[in-house]
Amino acid sequence: MGQLQRALPHYLEALNLLPGFLFTLAVDRNLISLFGPQEKSTYDFIVQTLAEHGLGKRKRHVAEKLVRIVHLSAFLIGLLAHNNQKIFWMTDHDAICANNELHQQTLNLFQRVLGLYARPSYNFPLIAGARPFPERNLQMLDLLSITDVVAGSLAHYLSQRKKAPSPAEIKVKTGAEHVLRWLTNDGIGLKKMNVSITCAPNNTIQASTLEFALEKSPENVTIIPVVV
Repeated sequence: MGQLQRALPHYLEALNLLPGFLFTLAVDRNLISLFGPQEKSTYDFIVQTLAEHGLGKRKRHVAEKLVRIVHLSAFLIGLLAHNNQKIFWMTDHDAICANNELHQQTLNLFQRVLGLYARPSYNFPLIAGARPFPERNLQMLDLLSITDVVAGSLAHYLSQRKKAPSPAEIKVKTGAEHVLRWLTNDGIGLKKMNVSITCAPNNTIQASTLEFALEKSPENVTIIPVVV
């Protein structure tokens, strides 16, 4: 849509003012699982383990997706949250939280996994969550949309990179170039990080940061020092 294409650069510019951390994880489709041998039996083990601990019965690919999301979210909370902080997690309307019962089981799993990553002396007095509210709120929708915008652009770029003979010949669809350019630097409030997990030789898992840089530095740049 032409309206969305024209609004995208301004939308991204406005998001740079938001206080937050945008983390995007790209996982190679050749990897069966991130939690065991690269065999489909790993799916069965995850499904069985979740069911045995009262954390819901899910299909194999949904169970793998669930533990990926929960472990990543718990890792980031354990790394970034401070002691006695209240945690609120807004999920999407997807298969891991398809109904209220599965949503509650997802939060229960998240609370258990958080103990693996939180500092030993840290306590989180409240862990709550919700799926998108029935009332459509433009500000909330804007916040939820940026994760999809960046994830879609990164997935498209990585797919094109595999096909292109050289990095200079990578071609992305219209709009993605704005997002990739936006990822080259942090905003005043919004910090960004991209990580890629790929299948290395001997079926091992390899993780690396995915960084973008401009070929030419922009002119008329105003540098604002931010002290944390």
